[in-house]
Amino acid sequence: MSGARWVPATGRLDTFSGGRRLRPCSKNVTPARIYAFFGDGDLLKGYNCSIYEHGDIPFGYPPMGSNRTLGTTVGKMYIVSNASAHGQKVPDEHFDQVAHPFGEAAEIQILAEAATFIIRKTITDILLRGWKDEFKSGNTRGKFWLNEYGLNKRQSQERHKQMEEALEKAKNP
Repeated sequence: MSGARWVPATGRLDTFSGGRRLRPCSKNVTPARIYAFFGDGDLLKGYNCSIYEHGDIPFGYPPMGSNRTLGTTVGKMYIVSNASAHGQKVPDEHFDQVAHPFGEAAEIQILAEAATFIIRKTITDILLRGWKDEFKSGNTRGKFWLNEYGLNKRQSQERHKQMEEALEKAKNP
């Protein structure tokens, strides 16, 4: 995906997850809100949410190590997005071939799949849950994150930190 298309795609994530203004939140606020949204309030559950929905991948697939989660893609999406947005070179490792459910693909392709999954699923859930009015402006969106998930900017950062600590503790018991 070219930088010209990549920035608008990932910028939409801040539109859905951002606060009062349509500008990026601090480093951990948007990921915390994405994880909370996909984990029904549980950041760790959202972090471990697959970027592929049931039925996306036929039975018999995927090869070992090819299932990607929000936790393995969201941070990398922001690295690529920020490099693109600031006219910097996207790090080469994002163009390396990695395991994909249908064989191999450039990592940037998997990140694009993650971005479209987040956008598609978020829009669908907002409409199905009747939350359209909660996302019509920056003010209502900020109130939504606080009222629905208890995630103002400070709480988003704090809960993201707690999630990272829990992940680290699980790796090194």
